[in-house]
Amino acid sequence: TACGVRPAAGLDWSLEASRAVRARGFHAVQGGLDPTPFRAGSFSVVTMFHYLEHVTPPTPSLEAAKRLLAAGGRIVVEVPNLDCLQRRLLRRRWAGYDPPRHLIYYSTRALRHTLERHGFRVVRVSHASLRDNPTTLANSLAPALYPPARLARAGSHAGPREWGASLAYLTIVLASLPFALLESAFGHGAAVMVEAAVEP
Repeated sequence: TACGVRPAAGLDWSLEASRAVRARGFHAVQGGLDPTPFRAGSFSVVTMFHYLEHVTPPTPSLEAAKRLLAAGGRIVVEVPNLDCLQRRLLRRRWAGYDPPRHLIYYSTRALRHTLERHGFRVVRVSHASLRDNPTTLANSLAPALYPPARLARAGSHAGPREWGASLAYLTIVLASLPFALLESAFGHGAAVMVEAAVEP
């Protein structure tokens, strides 16, 4: 457990995100990994879902994660996959680039190499993400329909027009699903997830 409070804990620079985690009954701390607010060796698993592409260099974050892990612990990292079929087809229109928020881009090979270089042993690689792969394709094809950005622009004025746009976006996501499943099956999904163990 983390700090003896809950079987899981969240860490994010965003106060709003930390509050959302607490509202769901989990322990959450506003802050970053370097320096970490948790004691060394207090976690069996550390997850970084769509985090590592936002930091460069990755060394401080990965070293901090390694210190947090107990013996035999695992790290799970997911990032946009530079080697996906979507990027090859759509080139600059691929939503996985997302500048200026994304500072570094990983292929599956580069992510594996990065984790191994920081003392982790890769045990599993997956490209199957029903949450990220079809939505990344939808965001590439119709970026103006991306719900969080669109609803942020609309604010409290959201109405029938926004509901129609949300329905259109959902339709594009569902239409993108067969291609997303196909590219994942061939190891070139829009997202790549790597699970790795701490080397003894």
